[in-house]
Amino acid sequence: MNQLTPRLRRLASDYQSLLQLAATSSAFSFEVSYRGEMDLPEAYVVHFHGSSLLREGGSLQTTIGIREEHQVRIQLGPQYPRLMPSLQWITPIFHPNISSSGTVCLGGYSSFWVPSLKLDQLCEMMWDMLTFRNYNLASPYNRDAAQWMTQQKNFAFPLESHSLRHSTRKSGSLITDESPQSKLLNDSIGDDEIQFLE
Repeated sequence: MNQLTPRLRRLASDYQSLLQLAATSSAFSFEVSYRGEMDLPEAYVVHFHGSSLLREGGSLQTTIGIREEHQVRIQLGPQYPRLMPSLQWITPIFHPNISSSGTVCLGGYSSFWVPSLKLDQLCEMMWDMLTFRNYNLASPYNRDAAQWMTQQKNFAFPLESHSLRHSTRKSGSLITDESPQSKLLNDSIGDDEIQFLE
């Protein structure tokens, strides 16, 4: 039997850590969207069930509301974990550190990736971002969101008080679809799951 390379051991470890996170958090689930060598996951779509902001329309005069369901595509490239995974926010979000096209800024980690950062820890960081426990207005990816945050008075941050790992929110069933085919989930969340505040 072939010995697993460090990369393959890490892929296996990350998969186990996501299974444990999904088992302990009602605000997190995931599905494997691609399996590579040794049938180990190399791409995921992760689901967060918690409050974040959404902007309807294209200008600062439009309505800012709450969205409860979020999806992020994570791709573990051939150089992972030496290089950072590719992160793409699939569902709409209005956040100073996530661009309107879904590119995620992880602050210092974007420039100085730390290979010891595990995938479940990365998901916890994204939860802190989406709930506005962690954001940076000084170096925004979305300048409209950063400007709006300096002026708004309708929302108190963070939008969720609990951590991802200690969530007690009620959510749907755990998603662990083992399909090897990648899925685009942009249309899987209905408009009835979006709440807008005037």
